[in-house]
Amino acid sequence: VGLPPFLYLLLVFGSTLSQRRKADPLSARAKKAGSRLAKDLKAAEQADSPQKAAELVLEGFKSYLGDKLRMPSGALTFNDVREPLLKKGTEGETLEALKKLFADCEAARYGHHLKEQKTDRIFIKNATALVQKLEKTL
Repeated sequence: VGLPPFLYLLLVFGSTLSQRRKADPLSARAKKAGSRLAKDLKAAEQADSPQKAAELVLEGFKSYLGDKLRMPSGALTFNDVREPLLKKGTEGETLEALKKLFADCEAARYGHHLKEQKTDRIFIKNATALVQKLEKTL
């Protein structure tokens, strides 16, 4: 007697869940963006060179911001994400830290700016702290 109502409720629940996913397909990517960035930062800690670490951090942040802001992440720059972050209520201090992160990563990637492993570790710690600030905002 209870089986048909149970199956009906299960069907309604599944249908509702499916409709929500179809309504906003990018929300699943946005929810997982933080954990993917954390994996990228851990990979950057284990990188062979500071340049490789900077490349991993930069690509991780581009992907993270692209997913969170629902923008294509391939060629994001700081200027691309500045306005959407301001609209979301991101503080000026956080924006400046993000701008510095983008600049440092690009300098290390193309100009071999980061030379010491110690500097590389501090750089990744700062990136991790920045992620925590952004997670609160986004």
